Amino acid sequence: MSKHRLVPIRAYVRAVVPALIVGVVLVALPRTSLAQAGDPCRVLYGVDASSDSLSVVDFDTLTVSPVGPVGNINPIAIATRPSDGQVFVWDNAISALMTVDTCTGHGTALRDPGSANIIFYDLVFTPEGRLFGLGNTPYELDPQTGQVHGMGGFRDQDGRPVNLIPAAAYAPDGRLFAVADSNMEIVPKDLGVLDPYTSTFTFVSRLNLPVSDVPQELVFMPNGTLYLIVLRPGEFEQMHLFYVDPGTGNTQLIWRSRDIPQHLDYGPACGVPIDACLQRVTDVVVDHSNPAGGGSAVITWTTVGESDIAGFHVVSIDDLGVRTRMNGALVPCEECITGASHTYTFFIPKHRRSRSLYVETVRVDGRIEIYGPAERR
Repeated sequence: MSKHRLVPIRAYVRAVVPALIVGVVLVALPRTSLAQAGDPCRVLYGVDASSDSLSVVDFDTLTVSPVGPVGNINPIAIATRPSDGQVFVWDNAISALMTVDTCTGHGTALRDPGSANIIFYDLVFTPEGRLFGLGNTPYELDPQTGQVHGMGGFRDQDGRPVNLIPAAAYAPDGRLFAVADSNMEIVPKDLGVLDPYTSTFTFVSRLNLPVSDVPQELVFMPNGTLYLIVLRPGEFEQMHLFYVDPGTGNTQLIWRSRDIPQHLDYGPACGVPIDACLQRVTDVVVDHSNPAGGGSAVITWTTVGESDIAGFHVVSIDDLGVRTRMNGALVPCEECITGASHTYTFFIPKHRRSRSLYVETVRVDGRIEIYGPAERR
């Protein structure tokens, strides 16, 4: 297996390639397929190794607008915590996790003395709030303290080592897609599904890209459309945005510009409270004293007003992240017309571990919010 490391070469390429081309290239895809226009809960923030700046990327107008300096040299990976909308970045220059103010771009470091020389290329929050750093090897990070914990190495579905995970993003159906080097190559070109708990990469398709292209980031739209940011060395407009067909790996160029950031994630707009973006669920409680016995349980939860909800799932998530759905059909929203709150009760025929139970709110556009774990009554 090759031991070469993908390095952030964008700053170098920008310095040595003369300014030959100006502008962007567009292709004939409907703008509505690229973003949710005007949604203050889904602003696309970006960071880049060649610029100490947080930026806002608009896929409708194909523009990049700087917000402000993060305050360090190399902020490269970005992720938004689903529970409160807090944006985090990882700075490879100081090997530290940082929280970022989306109004000013200012970053505050959460330093872990044990994280020196650790390099990540992407950060990923799981739906239940665990944070993973991806690169040559996987780590789990504590978003409160910045501490990092090694998890061994990546392997593919056949147990072979995977050398590098530079990009990953959750699909609306809950699968974590990633780009990986699983064919003994310096530059990764395989698209697959990554299990961050076990560090297992399962191949799906081969990306149809030139050998010299360097994948940087994956971005899913709420409707499931997948896009990939690629660095193409040797071109002035070196950052490229592609549409990707996950099943085949075929790509189609959407936009090229030297200003597209390397890594992106959604977060609420500056000043927008996270509660305006979430369909909050409270009081998730499980009761095992049901007269039916036999390990059965009843789980209850209460919504804080209802709108834009397709329904709910009750799921069990174990320590390895294995998700098991307890309900067959979607539990329907009861107060979406009135907007009022509602308390739900769901019977589980057999379940022992109350702490692994969660409630998923399924939004109309396919987004999933997760609440729990359930407290035992």
